[in-house]
Amino acid sequence: MAKISKSSRICIVGAGPSGLSVGYYLQKAGYTDVTILEKLPEVGGLCNSITYEQKSFDLGANYLTPAYKKTLAIAKDVGAKLYTETKAICYDPKTDKYRTILQHVTKNASFFSFAWQSLRYFIERKRAQKHLPVAGFAGVSQHPEIACTFKEWLKDKKLTALEPLFEIPISLMGYGRLDEIPAPYALTYMSIPTFWNMLVFGAGLPTRWPKRFIYGFQRFWQKVSWNLTVIKSAEIKKIERGNEVIIHFDVPEHNMNDKNTRTEVREFDYLIVAVPLTFNIVSNLFSDKLDLGKPCSLTDQEKRLFGKVVTNPYCMTTFIIKDLSLKRRLINILPVQKIGYPYVVTQQFPGNPLVSFYSRTTERDQPDRKGIIAAAEALILKWGRVVSEDDLFTHDRWTYFPHVPVLAIKEGFYDELEAMQGKNNTFYVGGLMAFELIEPILNYSENLVKVHFTGKE
Repeated sequence: MAKISKSSRICIVGAGPSGLSVGYYLQKAGYTDVTILEKLPEVGGLCNSITYEQKSFDLGANYLTPAYKKTLAIAKDVGAKLYTETKAICYDPKTDKYRTILQHVTKNASFFSFAWQSLRYFIERKRAQKHLPVAGFAGVSQHPEIACTFKEWLKDKKLTALEPLFEIPISLMGYGRLDEIPAPYALTYMSIPTFWNMLVFGAGLPTRWPKRFIYGFQRFWQKVSWNLTVIKSAEIKKIERGNEVIIHFDVPEHNMNDKNTRTEVREFDYLIVAVPLTFNIVSNLFSDKLDLGKPCSLTDQEKRLFGKVVTNPYCMTTFIIKDLSLKRRLINILPVQKIGYPYVVTQQFPGNPLVSFYSRTTERDQPDRKGIIAAAEALILKWGRVVSEDDLFTHDRWTYFPHVPVLAIKEGFYDELEAMQGKNNTFYVGGLMAFELIEPILNYSENLVKVHFTGKE
């Protein structure tokens, strides 16, 4: 018998990967009254896709590796097709020289040392798995071996020759330096299938991975949403939690060429919060917009825990650059540059002039929009082209990688956070709970349904 009745009224706030995936798994488990509220007019969250000259581009989440078993299963279910990504190269803007990934990662270590430590990583990663739960990070505080930074873990395991390789998926993808990112996050990301794919891809060997969705990651999530009850452009005004969860929200109505707004008040039995779990975002969600004099309805425990969360804001800037010929259509900028300078440059399709620049900024928004764009323009100039604001196509800045530092993990942050699941009829999913990557997020969503709803672990 299910822990929570399958006729329960469930509200999910947020239609990004975490909200849509938990809705998908609830539906598969037989829950029939599930409503998803999304504040934006479209679904997908950090999975943002656009089309230019009949090709789809991802401006957020992009790649799938063999480790994405749950994502691939849902893709098969909804009929989302994929293609294989192009090969990559590394570029040093200081020396203006290109290297293959293999040349870069063996620059300061012999090939034999790199190969031997790569082999040993498989062994150490398998050993570390016993300290990682099926989903999330509850209990990792009890294992000092992994309650450290990833750089410390690599040093302890005598795997430091692999640092240049790990900088590519970790530092360049916005998760911070190796001496910043906690080992549990990095080990969750760098699973054995993912690491194997990195080695094959980095060596330039034939491989079918990584892959992208033909029509983009966001369009994949749109397909998932078609079978779910999603109310878009929902502006939540108030959330009351007691024996029931009462949500006041505004939704738009279209009256011919006019757009009106109506207010709804709905009662639910359970609430699943699927927004970025930062203090500012969560406290805003639980603030009373109908009576601004009332305090935020978060509990003291929720305020304290979410107050520890930090982010690595990430930017995606695209330009339309006609007749640009890159050395490769996927370029890793290495060594890792200062925050604000492009980390990765991609031209997804040959002959298509849309070029994407991945950059990091800080929680204080430094560099700002102008600085990020100027840094991309400076790199383009090094490649012999001049661009201006007129060539700018898009610029997006994301609240990315909600996480806590190593010290908070050591102090039992995740033990307390997981114990909070279900209190006040409220559950939490997403990147903070699982690690900011699609597959761990889906894994966490599925596990939440099994553990807390169906009771079938």
